[in-house]
This record gives sequence, structure tokens and C-alpha cells, in this order.
Amino acid sequence: MCIGEDLSSCHSLHQLMSYTWQRATTPYGVVLTKKYPAALMNLGAILHLNGRLQKAEANYLRALQLKPDDVITQSNLRKLWNIMEKQGLKTSKT
Repeated sequence: MCIGEDLSSCHSLHQLMSYTWQRATTPYGVVLTKKYPAALMNLGAILHLNGRLQKAEANYLRALQLKPDDVITQSNLRKLWNIMEKQGLKTSKT
């Protein structure tokens, strides 16, 4: 959210996130995320921030399949589940 912040910085951040999302969903990005849990976690975070909550969850879970002890991914997933539950969305844990 950019309430009370510099709008040009906020716009730049949104553009960066959109660009990153587009790059992550290219065929190269899809191949990259199949082997690298950090890439899956980052893609999950981008999806999370862009409101694509169910896709974010799927990417966090795939990242944890490859690296189950990743505390950052675990933390991101817990935060995502809290948001999803507040919005009445079904999560994989329920």
C-alpha cells in the first residue's frame, strides 16, 4: 500500500513487481522454478503481493517440498494463510 508515501516511488515499485511477475511467468521462468526452491519462494512472494493468493500458496508449497526447512518460506506461507482465512478462502491446510 502506498498511503501517505511518495506516489512516484509507489508507482515504480508497482512497475517493478509487474515486470518481475511477467518475467517469472515466461517459459524460462517456469523452467527455473521447477528446480530452485528460492525461485519458487520468490515467485510465491510476488504472487502474494499481487493478490494471487492461491497461486502464491501453490508456489510456497512447492518450494517447501524441495526445501522443507526454509524458515522464510514457512513464515511467508503462514502469513498468506492468515490473509486467506480472513478473506474466507480455502487453504491447503484446512
